[in-house]
Amino acid sequence: MLVYPNPEAGWNVPKVLQHMIAYDGANPDDLLLTTSYDVFQARNSSAMSYLDQIAGPGIYRAYPHKALCNTLVPGRCVNAVPGKVLYYDDDHLSNTGAEFIAPQLLEAVAKALRD
Repeated sequence: MLVYPNPEAGWNVPKVLQHMIAYDGANPDDLLLTTSYDVFQARNSSAMSYLDQIAGPGIYRAYPHKALCNTLVPGRCVNAVPGKVLYYDDDHLSNTGAEFIAPQLLEAVAKALRD
């Protein structure tokens, strides 16, 4: 199973949300934080190209970014949705973020088990 990269926020998502709520008066139930899909692609193009070159029987691929990018906002990857933080720092998914990508991973596992 090859798991492709998750988008990195590039900044500590909970701290940014905390600042927006405490100092800007933002409502956490209205906040949608995103980062650029183009930046994600540029930053990860070599890793993704490397993974694309791996071939052979029994190779299955999971694309977590497909659950986070170009879904709610075209051209953007979500870091937080209203009432839910998807990262626990700048790089790592929170439990909620893991729930967002789980269908992509489970789909790849199910395909591997069928084949």
